[in-house]
Order: sequence, then C-alpha cells, then structure tokens
Amino acid sequence: MISFADWFKELCANYVWYEPAIQHHEPASFKAAANKVYMQYVASEIFPPVQEARKHVYNVLCKIPPDKKIGKDWVTKALEKHEQDNKEEWIPLTGEERQKRLAEFKAIIDSMPMVNNFPRVTEVEKAGQVLPPKPAPYPVTTAEEAYVRDRHFAWIKECFEPRTGEKNINYVTEEDYNIWYDCEYLTNKGL
Repeated sequence: MISFADWFKELCANYVWYEPAIQHHEPASFKAAANKVYMQYVASEIFPPVQEARKHVYNVLCKIPPDKKIGKDWVTKALEKHEQDNKEEWIPLTGEERQKRLAEFKAIIDSMPMVNNFPRVTEVEKAGQVLPPKPAPYPVTTAEEAYVRDRHFAWIKECFEPRTGEKNINYVTEEDYNIWYDCEYLTNKGL
C-alpha cells in the first residue's frame, strides 16, 4: 500500500491539473479533500490510476465552497501603483493664491453662456410694480360642455368593463344612453 505523502506527491505532479484545481481553495482544504479520497481508496484497498484519482479529488473539491481569498484584480493594482507613483502632498491654498484661483474660476463661470428657464426681470418689475394680467379671453368650460363630458364618462362606466374595456351585458349605444341619462338628470333635478 502507498503512503499518503507519496500518493499526494504523485497526485500533484501534474502542474497543468494542479494549478486550476487549487485555484479557489487553500492548500489545507485541498489536502483535506485529497485525504478524504485517499481514505476511500484505503478502505476499498484499490488504488486506481492517478488520472482517476485526480477526477475524484476534483469532484470532492467542487462540493466544497471556495475559501481562498481572491486578491485584487489587475486594474485595481495598476491604479494603486499609479496613485502611489504620482502621489503629491496636498496643501490647501490660503491668502492671495486662494483669492487668485477663485477669481480665475469666477471669470471662467461668468464667460460661459447661461441657460436660464426663469423669465428676465423687466423694467416694470424692477420698479416694484406688478405685471399686468393676461388679456382675455380666458378658456372657460361651459356648463353644457361639462354636462356632455360627464354624460359621456357615465356611459363609459356603465357600458364597459373597467379592466378589459370590453362591452358589458348592459351595453347600449351612446345615443340611447344619452336619452336615458337626460331623463334621469331632469327627474333628479326636479324639472
């Protein structure tokens, strides 16, 4: 019978298999999985070829959640290196230098075209007077227009299914409904 150390050494001899196999697991977890497989072989007293053992160990590893700490990706490392190389000591501006920079910034802002949604202040408003009201005619809904609109909406509510928009079993044409609605309206008003 082969010892675990020798069997493990032979198992890990194939570098092409070994590197991807331990990619997400710590060496201790990998060795524990290999030991589990080795103990099964010891119990059965049959040691299959190493290629079969590698498949068996890999299957056991796939059932174990990864425990290897994944490092930083190359982009993050490159950015950190770049920041360290170009790191300058930041000293806040004070006094004349600060005023000079603020004046430069203000000049840049003032030179930009301003887009403003608010109306400009007229001479009338500057003098403190009120703007004159808009000239007539103002849009007004007449009582008759409101009545016709309400009657139409009542017909829609009465004759159509609210969720599907299909005709109800009580469906009547709008002209017939208008006659009935007018009669009901006049009766309820007491006219």
